[in-house]
Amino acid sequence: MRIGDVRCLRGRLNGFTLIEILVVVAIIALLIAILLPSLARARELAKRTQCGANTHQMGIALHMYTLEQRYYPGHHLTFGRWDILWPVRLNRLMKQPQAFWCPSAPADTQWNGIDRIYNTVTSAQPDEQATFAYGYNDWGVAETSGRNPPVYNRGLGGHINHHYEGEVRAERVKRPSDMIEIGDSDSGSTNPKARNGFWETAIDPIDDSGLEWPGDRHLKGANIVFADGHAEWLLQSRLVEGSIGMRKKWNNDYRAHYDEWGDKSKYPIANVPPEER
Repeated sequence: MRIGDVRCLRGRLNGFTLIEILVVVAIIALLIAILLPSLARARELAKRTQCGANTHQMGIALHMYTLEQRYYPGHHLTFGRWDILWPVRLNRLMKQPQAFWCPSAPADTQWNGIDRIYNTVTSAQPDEQATFAYGYNDWGVAETSGRNPPVYNRGLGGHINHHYEGEVRAERVKRPSDMIEIGDSDSGSTNPKARNGFWETAIDPIDDSGLEWPGDRHLKGANIVFADGHAEWLLQSRLVEGSIGMRKKWNNDYRAHYDEWGDKSKYPIANVPPEER
């Protein structure tokens, strides 16, 4: 073998050709493209699990609250700055303000258990906030405030200390296992109709603009806790759909109240039973 041939062989043994390097790089890039979505999904599933544990804790606290008070905590005061009180009342039992933050929600939704919570904040103050990770089912399928004759609240209580619109007696919830209590809010939602930072502490299915819909941050769904304390993950589209079966789950009497839907023109349902009207 000639000296030149030996040098050439040594060169091939000591390194890679450009084509070989490019092939390896392409394989690595392909593996990354395949694995990254799976890793992102696994990370989100872990966050969803933590969020589900949070909603479960809130469900337990709500159950304890109703055992003590015989009423649900209601949503907000209707004088002054309209303080949101349901997290405050639950945290007195839980003493875990960190449980009111979903790890998939924006950082500014974290609550320290001390700051006052409002429906909106017009000027930034160090001891108040309006962004919040979870919402309370205050009105059910329709806000019934100010009606004449008065109508009892369909949800779990909107206006605190009000006879018809405020805290709902525990026994008025007819199907606890099918009554939506609390769920992910739409804070940080990419829905252009969502008003981030405004009434994030409440959820409902009816507002056709999507302003107070449950969130979709967990793979297009939300964690929801029901009045019997169990928590479920449900698609946002399922939670807000205009069906008799789903709308019942928002109301304490387990009736759909079809005639009160603000969006019923989108859901013309034939032969709605009289008891669901």
